[in-house]
Amino acid sequence: MRSGSDAEKLIVRFPVAEDRNLHTTVHGSGKPLLLVHGIGSTAAGWQPIIALMPPDRRVMAVDLRGAA
Repeated sequence: MRSGSDAEKLIVRFPVAEDRNLHTTVHGSGKPLLLVHGIGSTAAGWQPIIALMPPDRRVMAVDLRGAA
């Protein structure tokens, strides 16, 4: 599991698509991995998985429209 200092490297973004903000979290750098939640969930559900990923992997989790 990552230390507290690694958790601080998590970036939260709100890109705009069709005049709507989309909640997105990004951690690490390198080869990208996109995590998309299922029905009834949000990107926050991926946080335990993101915490286990190596820092040389760019992990992105997005909230689908209407989820958050």
